[in-house]
Amino acid sequence: MITGASTGIGRILAETLAQKGFQIIATVRKEQDAESLQSVSAAIHPILMDVAESDSIAMALPEVAVLLAGQPLYALINNAGIGVVGPVEMIAREALRKQFEVNVFGLIETTQTFLPLMATQGKVIQISSVAGQTTIPFAGAYSASKHAVEALSDALRREWQVVGKKLELVVVQPGTIETPIWEKTQTSFDPETYQGTSYEALGNFMLKRTQNAEGKRARPESVAQAVLEILTRQNNPPRVVVSGQPLQEVVVPRLLPDRVFDRVIHKLFQGK
Repeated sequence: MITGASTGIGRILAETLAQKGFQIIATVRKEQDAESLQSVSAAIHPILMDVAESDSIAMALPEVAVLLAGQPLYALINNAGIGVVGPVEMIAREALRKQFEVNVFGLIETTQTFLPLMATQGKVIQISSVAGQTTIPFAGAYSASKHAVEALSDALRREWQVVGKKLELVVVQPGTIETPIWEKTQTSFDPETYQGTSYEALGNFMLKRTQNAEGKRARPESVAQAVLEILTRQNNPPRVVVSGQPLQEVVVPRLLPDRVFDRVIHKLFQGK
């Protein structure tokens, strides 16, 4: 079962895993996305579900049970997510709430709801982000949501170990991936919002940085390959990083002391 399968990583996951012989239950929010997925492969079974809505999650449960036809759910891949951008000082409460409704509350409620359908040795795969351990300007809301996913996933994995559950939980941390989320970010991000404020120059820089990153991002197929490996092997590590720029996105941020990394970010985001 894959959440948020209409575009991007979720779509590639559904198509790739179906090609590899898995039967896929793919959640989408729009009927046209369900029809599009269904036309790709008979092994993909789309259902309508919005992870931000408790009623929608609850209504999907019996539908998934029917599709399973008495068989256990082998794996749940929590992929659905959104990105809210902007300086923390100016993020509206409702925007921050929406960020957490989808990326955190929806992810946990989906896990809680569908765990009873899982095999005793099933797998839960959380599509998090390298932003779950590193935060940059204008990504505070998104990073906060992914930090929450990381912490809740650690707790869940350790709780299962303590009580003797054999379920496996793996957090996948993609770096910057070429998906429609960047097009959506550019469309929704309006630098004029920050004109006349202390964030005006930084807002313009962030927009240019996003546009100039085209061609430098890793392909979503790399995430699909990582997930396929997790699904087909035992004793996976708790975290799997998928990055096209591991030195910049993973190694340096996690090794440098906070003050040193602060100075690096200061220079980088001033274009120096």
